[in-house]
Order: sequence, then structure tokens, then C-alpha cells
Amino acid sequence: MFAMVASGVALTVRAEQPIMITVTKGFGLSLYASDLGDAKQMALGDEGTLFVGSYKSGSIQALADSNADGRVDKRYVVAKGLEYPEAIAFYKGDLYVAEEERILRFVDIENRLRRPGRGKEVYDRLPG
Repeated sequence: MFAMVASGVALTVRAEQPIMITVTKGFGLSLYASDLGDAKQMALGDEGTLFVGSYKSGSIQALADSNADGRVDKRYVVAKGLEYPEAIAFYKGDLYVAEEERILRFVDIENRLRRPGRGKEVYDRLPG
């Protein structure tokens, strides 16, 4: 999977799809992560963790570049078995996941990647 985020705009293309991108002089482009399945949402944590949501598989992954070489070297499953996660957001250290009918909050997520817990339901009346 290739993802480019700039000025709040994200472009996502599967690795097997041909793409033509022109990069302005002084900028670069590289593959950060692959094998993410049906990734639909992304949120960036304060410590650089990239959270990726997959709608069809109902999962959220956390991708970390612990040695700062520009490539993912650690992956964590934050949640699985979710009911169509439609949006994710990172705010003040917590990860919020909007499912079809509810919103979950994973408290202090970047310090709990190995054992994130189930997430606390903060709202349960979204129109499904």
C-alpha cells in the first residue's frame, strides 16, 4: 500500500496498481508499509505511530517505525472483530474508532500498543 498525506489530503493506491506521480524537486517518495489489506482510514499519533483502519476486515492496526529509517518495523493489532469501522481519529493521546453504531476510545494508546484492551464505548447511538 502506498499512502501520501499532504495538506490534509490522502492518496491511497494498492501496490499492484500502476501510478504516475511527479515529485517536486527537493521532495521524495517511498513505500512506508505494505500488506495492509483493505485499509480505509489513517490517523497519526503524537509519537509517530500510524493507525490504519480496515473497514471490511473490521480491524485497526498500529504501525511503528521504531528505528526512524522510514519503514514500518513493528505492527500491532489494536482491535479486531469491529462492526464496520468507518473512521478513526487520534486526540490527546487517545484513539477514537467510529463503528457502524458506536464510538470506542482507546486511552493512552501509544503506550499500550502491546495490550490495548477492548476500548471503552463513549457513544452508542450512531445511525447505523
